[in-house]
Amino acid sequence: MTTTYTNAKNWLVQADLLAKSGLTDLIAGKDSGAGYGKAIIGDFSIMMPAAYSLVRNRNIMHHETISKDGAWVRYVQGTRLDLKDVQFFWGSAALAQSDHTLLHEDKAKKAELALESILADLAVLNIPSGVKLSISLSNHNPERWATEIKRRVEGTHTFEHLHPVTRSIVTKTVEIVVTGIYPEGFGSIAHCLLGFFALTPEKGDSRICC
Repeated sequence: MTTTYTNAKNWLVQADLLAKSGLTDLIAGKDSGAGYGKAIIGDFSIMMPAAYSLVRNRNIMHHETISKDGAWVRYVQGTRLDLKDVQFFWGSAALAQSDHTLLHEDKAKKAELALESILADLAVLNIPSGVKLSISLSNHNPERWATEIKRRVEGTHTFEHLHPVTRSIVTKTVEIVVTGIYPEGFGSIAHCLLGFFALTPEKGDSRICC
């Protein structure tokens, strides 16, 4: 079964519908980009500034923020034991911090922060908890970074973010499988050309496809 919410009148309506959709599988592609990260997740396109900032002062409440192009995320637990309890800003929320990192200025960060980038996308989209995400990624040097990216991204991850509509902190768990890592700019294209055919929904499945 293919479900589409792309006709939602705005981002907040879309985010609310997606959270309540009951979807269990999503196919995606992501290009880390130069300045902006671009992703196709199911039927949805998302673009955010490729900027990161670690939350250092947890007593400042303004970090609990979310918009259509930025978010606060806390990694609760999961495969990435090194990220346990780490909080960060992404996108416009990171740009608002004086100590933000722009990924295009340090290309190694595109690999090192690949998971954080994906989790920020999922937060802004407000995906349902329990989703399995099969994603194709791109990188400027896949020969060098592919193994490291896959190691950092794949697995089960539980994280928190601000709900776009209720503005309460919600907890999500996602399983991520990397279906391929391609030359930069090709991740989203590979999602449609390769991911769709590899993961075509079977009868009765509840997932979004391009």
